[in-house]
Amino acid sequence: MPAPGVANPYTTFRAGGEPRNQLDQPTDSRALGTEVDWAVAVTKEVGPDVNPLLPRLSVQGGHLILARDLAQPSGRSVDLVMATASLAF
Repeated sequence: MPAPGVANPYTTFRAGGEPRNQLDQPTDSRALGTEVDWAVAVTKEVGPDVNPLLPRLSVQGGHLILARDLAQPSGRSVDLVMATASLAF
């Protein structure tokens, strides 16, 4: 017996045990998708040699390309980008 695909417990129960995803569609794969994460940060010392300020700017992101069995009708990717600034003293 082949391994079941990615399944949502509630929709699978409603379908009598037949593996179904969160959209109530049949699944046949265990693939979740591909995720790419990245980050860039810049820090520069500012001020006197003793106790300088350290401002920092960082940008990070994550992109998830969903497998066919998990994809939403609106698209197959989930993207998030976040920027932060901090000051250490």
